[in-house]
Amino acid sequence: MSTTVAESLITKIISSFSAEIESTHHLPLDVQYRWSIDMFDALGGRLENTVQFTFYGGLLTGEMDEDTLKVVVCHELGHVLGGYPEVPDYPYPKNSVEGQADYFATAKCLKRVFANDDNQALMQRVELPRSITTPCGQVYHDSERDIALCQRSLWAAVRAFQFMYRDPGLSFDVPDATVAHETSTSYPAPQCRLDSLKAGALCPISDLIGFSFSDPSAGACRAQVAEEALGARPRCWFKE
Repeated sequence: MSTTVAESLITKIISSFSAEIESTHHLPLDVQYRWSIDMFDALGGRLENTVQFTFYGGLLTGEMDEDTLKVVVCHELGHVLGGYPEVPDYPYPKNSVEGQADYFATAKCLKRVFANDDNQALMQRVELPRSITTPCGQVYHDSERDIALCQRSLWAAVRAFQFMYRDPGLSFDVPDATVAHETSTSYPAPQCRLDSLKAGALCPISDLIGFSFSDPSAGACRAQVAEEALGARPRCWFKE
């Protein structure tokens, strides 16, 4: 992927959430590109006087395509728009924890990013596992359009994480069975993170209903609500 394509893609995604960033943080945006540094990494967060995003050269490798890069960008946006829970004891407020940033990536961001594409045609070209097709069909059974959007989000997410962790065996087949005694504010295990991405895609609440730093339930699906259970944040990192 060229730097031109990557920067255009990143600009388009971040711009689509500019109104939410402004209303949440009231700070200017600062997007930096460190393409000369061959490191698979990206950073996003609220600093003292800016909301800053930084992207590194490892994101341009041949193993990354546009959809997997979109997952990375959406995750970084999740650090500033993911709402509760936020990183504790951090110098600056309103920075969402890693698990919540993952959840935001599919629950809000990719839904908006993929919304106007012909996702049905795109997914017809891919042999998807049942761990993607079955839950997407279960939640969005009334809309072929929403089923395809869900499928594309999960297909992009699993490929991005397989590359990120250098683990082609990562999948949605067997979820993390861990039950956290308290909400994790650090990096969850890779499978737990993948489970958060799956949950976000399966939460049918509109991307226009954002998350909140003051209300843990705003914009999110809940495990106690039967029709929302598949889209609830997984217990491997989140405690209601």
